[in-house]
Amino acid sequence: MSSPLAHSHDERAPSGNIATPTSTAGTTAPTPTGNTTMSSSVGAAVSGLPPFVGNWTGHERTPVIRQTGSGHLTYADLTACPSCSMADAPTGTVDFTLTSVSNDVATGSVDASSDEQNVAVASDVTTQLVAGSPSGQVLQMSVGRMYQLPFCNKTSVGQRGA
Repeated sequence: MSSPLAHSHDERAPSGNIATPTSTAGTTAPTPTGNTTMSSSVGAAVSGLPPFVGNWTGHERTPVIRQTGSGHLTYADLTACPSCSMADAPTGTVDFTLTSVSNDVATGSVDASSDEQNVAVASDVTTQLVAGSPSGQVLQMSVGRMYQLPFCNKTSVGQRGA
């Protein structure tokens, strides 16, 4: 199970479960809102990154990874509202940059966070591609207090665990 994170603004998470992803090549990251802490980071093409690029989805969590390695994660923040359902919880955000890829694992660090108590700027980000069942690929992401969150892409929509 994923660990919820707290944040300091009250945007609401979208409802629904798995959505069909689309490529995000050449798009611009959403601008963080609220009390967001940021560090500076410049994205450049990362060798081996193409399999990680795109929109990934999983139960009220959505990371977007761009060709430059920059990314943005939104998630249902149950810490900010423990009595909320995932669909009604406020939205937390994390901006990150992946800087290296080796053996289907991309690593990097957090550039901005809506709640540094749970995901501090400069925290490690690890994403790993694993085989989907029955087919495709699933992305597992660890960032801050969230560990091995599973996400689907267009090759694995609706698979168990994401």
